[in-house]
Amino acid sequence: MKSRRYKITAPIVFSLLAVSIIALIVSYFSFYECMPNAMNTQIVVKAILPLLKSETKTTLLIERVIKKWESIADAHNPTSELYMLNTATQYPVHISDNLQHLLATGISRCQETGGTLDITIKPLLDVWGWGIDTAPSSIPSTDALNRARQYVNYRSVRIASNSIWLPAGVELDPGAFAKGYIVDRIAETLQSNGIHHAFINAGGDIYFIGGKQFNHPWVVSIRHPRRHETGIPFVAYLAVQNRAVVTSGDYERVLHSDNSPYQYHHILNPATGYPAHPCVSVTVTAPTCVDADAYATAVFVMGPKRGMAFLTEKSNVEGFIIYNKNDTLKYTMTQGFSNMLIAPITLTHDRISQ
Repeated sequence: MKSRRYKITAPIVFSLLAVSIIALIVSYFSFYECMPNAMNTQIVVKAILPLLKSETKTTLLIERVIKKWESIADAHNPTSELYMLNTATQYPVHISDNLQHLLATGISRCQETGGTLDITIKPLLDVWGWGIDTAPSSIPSTDALNRARQYVNYRSVRIASNSIWLPAGVELDPGAFAKGYIVDRIAETLQSNGIHHAFINAGGDIYFIGGKQFNHPWVVSIRHPRRHETGIPFVAYLAVQNRAVVTSGDYERVLHSDNSPYQYHHILNPATGYPAHPCVSVTVTAPTCVDADAYATAVFVMGPKRGMAFLTEKSNVEGFIIYNKNDTLKYTMTQGFSNMLIAPITLTHDRISQ
């Protein structure tokens, strides 16, 4: 019997070698996911872990960061440092380095945005009834809003050497940027522990560490603010790496009224006490989640024209604004945001002159 000889060609060898290399790379990593809760928000963390990295230890690291900041910055937790600050009867109050840094960061963003973000917004939120797990049952009176507005002024807060002074009636609520701040702390913890491919999503405040497997960009979808009416789930898709993406929308928490064409939502204009208009959705991408979070809220309050001017002046910060114009949804965006798009936007573009 004649023996058969099989000729293995170069393309087959290279193919087998490529498959072996890919298998080796894939086996070196594991895919990780955990979904803890923080401040009434489910946080989703997905990561690509090096093979020897413990999933249990990674989860413990994340939970440790969350518990630490809940004990510091949860304005609705009676045992938190911030809650005790808001309910203090004598000032100044001594505060920790951590709380001082969080509040100083917030006040700095209030200054940058000209008060459209205001860390002292809590009296207005309370009058409306917007709590961590509550919503208003009716629209407050103008008198009630005016009484609350007299206590809303971030300039009245004084911080120095771990001491803080709050005038009578003033209370702090860092809700417009605290989630972003905590997401940044989680990202720092993951990176310092050798995890360089991950994303953290805290109720729409998202930070992307590195890229996906083989360093491909992450793809994030931007929700259509009227998805239930239109049947269109998303309006835009972005490719991002090492950036935060945050969207503020008027659809997240809503009080409906038959007497108004607008939705009464939780993003309040500190100057009026009423929900901000005409923006319906603002997405900001920035190098840090705290900035993307704070700027998304502030630009929502500013409105499209002033908001675009603000975003254009910011280095390495990009934005996408959807707003109501003559009962039609329009959008405008920065050039940098346009460069990140991977598909056409399903709305009408409105070029706003600066």
